Amino acid sequence: DIEIPNFFQFIPDNIKNTECVKVIKYLYSRGLDETDIWRYRIGFATNPLRVIFPSFTAKGRMNYWVSRILEKSHMKYMVPHIPKNLVIFNECNIRWNENIILCEGVFDAIKCGSNAIPLLGSATPNLRKQDVLFNHMVDLRPPKVILCLDNDPVGLSATRKIAQLLIES
Repeated sequence: DIEIPNFFQFIPDNIKNTECVKVIKYLYSRGLDETDIWRYRIGFATNPLRVIFPSFTAKGRMNYWVSRILEKSHMKYMVPHIPKNLVIFNECNIRWNENIILCEGVFDAIKCGSNAIPLLGSATPNLRKQDVLFNHMVDLRPPKVILCLDNDPVGLSATRKIAQLLIES
């Protein structure tokens, strides 16, 4: 588990803050709404201005976060120095007895619905046998795993590899 970063500010607590308003406008432009902000406990930070998506374990402990920089930058995303293969992003929201949707990023997961898990990799989405998520799915056997990766060469290749891995397990 990790602690909430000291730069994290919860959006509903700062609704009149000028920087927060910019973050809200950005989130709305990406198709999110007020319900999503509350449900996913979305926050923000300044310097650089960024939106922060915290992740929580099934027991409600923070285990990861993803921040998306709003300004033009060579580095769009910032994450903690924790191997992402040790994380099931927002496991607190997952119902393992229902169909699971695997997608690439946090925005994708929010748009896919309440039982979606981002693989946290748009450049190279991946799932391997040593990943905590893979082992959890093998142990719990959700009814279906729906792969919802991008329709580009990288996404299609990853979809095939992940599907084959799941079929063989």
